[in-house]
Amino acid sequence: MAIDQAKLEMLLRRFQALHQRQEPLRQLLQLLAGEAAWRSVDGSLALPLSDTDKQQIKGWLRDYLDESQAIIDSIRTEIA
Repeated sequence: MAIDQAKLEMLLRRFQALHQRQEPLRQLLQLLAGEAAWRSVDGSLALPLSDTDKQQIKGWLRDYLDESQAIIDSIRTEIA
């Protein structure tokens, strides 16, 4: 399969878009796992996440994952 320059650049932009979603996903998962919206430096004080906060974070995670899947699907289509 030959990939011309324009298609290669488009695929590169899609991979970069996919990469840009990884850090926000990691941060949201870390926030959800820590179950705190804020922690003091020494960890002795914490502001717990409310159920509403947790649901909102899960919604953002779903959105990021859906966007990532759409990018992956478009890349697969282009290289098929």
